[in-house]
Amino acid sequence: NSRLGFVKSLAYFAQDRIVASNRLTVTAGVRFEQQTMSGEMGSERLGGTWAPRLGAVYDPSGRGTAKLYASAGIFVAKIPAGMAILTRGAAGWRLLRADYFDAGLTQPIPDGVAAGGTTIHLLRQGTMGMLYDDGVKAGYIREVAAGFEYEPAPQLRAGIRYVYRDMPRI
Repeated sequence: NSRLGFVKSLAYFAQDRIVASNRLTVTAGVRFEQQTMSGEMGSERLGGTWAPRLGAVYDPSGRGTAKLYASAGIFVAKIPAGMAILTRGAAGWRLLRADYFDAGLTQPIPDGVAAGGTTIHLLRQGTMGMLYDDGVKAGYIREVAAGFEYEPAPQLRAGIRYVYRDMPRI
């Protein structure tokens, strides 16, 4: 329901893989993502974020039984629908008063129209949407990973992996 709020995402992605030898493969890519939160309180477009990625896999054995790998990238954090509901939607509002032109309650009087001695015809209590700074952008995660895997026997694989993640912008 658009009154509650929703998130729309626009993304473009490009990637290439270079097989440098029968032992080394390198991948590189970039993703652009822009998200918009919308609801009854309007919409807010979060500035676009560029997210580069780079990875490499090396087979020291030359037989496909071992791999040494590393990757690094930036990943845009998805805005949860709940945030759009709370900041742009009608969630949490309690209707205090609504004025109508007709007895069947089908023609609401818009705010700003003088009728019944007032120009305010819809009063709500509760969440009233948030204000955002100009230039606000979606959060992102930086990730670096590296590891080694070895297959000493068929159906048996051993390895070690290191992953570092942080979230510089929330």
